[in-house]
Amino acid sequence: MVSEPQLEEISVFYLFLQPLELVYRSEEQEGWITHTFHISFSPVCMRELQESWHLRMLMKEATGKGVKPSVPGAHLQNPDIWTPVISIEPERVVLELRERGMGLVRERRISEKHVALRETSEVRELLHTEMSKFLKSLGIEPNRRMTAAIESEIAAIIEIRGIEDDRASVEIESVEIGRDSTGGQVIYVTLLSNDELYRIPVTKHLHNMKEIGRVTRDGIANVIRSILGKFNLSEESMASVIDECIRLLRKEGVIRR
Repeated sequence: MVSEPQLEEISVFYLFLQPLELVYRSEEQEGWITHTFHISFSPVCMRELQESWHLRMLMKEATGKGVKPSVPGAHLQNPDIWTPVISIEPERVVLELRERGMGLVRERRISEKHVALRETSEVRELLHTEMSKFLKSLGIEPNRRMTAAIESEIAAIIEIRGIEDDRASVEIESVEIGRDSTGGQVIYVTLLSNDELYRIPVTKHLHNMKEIGRVTRDGIANVIRSILGKFNLSEESMASVIDECIRLLRKEGVIRR
């Protein structure tokens, strides 16, 4: 005997496999009107059905006809059904593959900070590497069409984000003490580039620094230069940031001289 959940699923198949009728009353024609129509499988639905043993068994039970099987996952590994989409955010890179038929989306998020502040060649290499890893994880072997689409998407996002051959110009927005994700106080330097803010921690937890002791001005300056040196800061701006960090650290009692 077929269980109730299976009957419910089979009834969904009958919506596709048998004619349906829509009956309504028309005041204009002064009577009832009946429309007969079919809901048909799209090619994508049929390919998905061919890859599922369970769905093929339900189809056979509902119609008495078998459906030729195909290797599970083969449809989703076909590069011709996917459109690549890339977005760059201050804290991450988001890679997407959007399936053209059913609107299915595969997504991968990479925690990669300040990508838009890097050089073009570095960003292009990063996006190529991560997209290659993404496709490999899904078992998709890119063909020429998909490779061209990926190249086009990488070029477009680099242009949209204003990433240039040289590192992006940045301005100092603020230097202040704030709490990180664990609740500890650190000094943040906020940079402004292309109307977007980048909040960068430049110290360890202040309470830990107090416990360690013997923190010197030169030591702090070297740490800050090491952290911010990857960004396109002028020497004047770098010196201003260091002076403000030293002032805050002295105010907090981390540096005593």
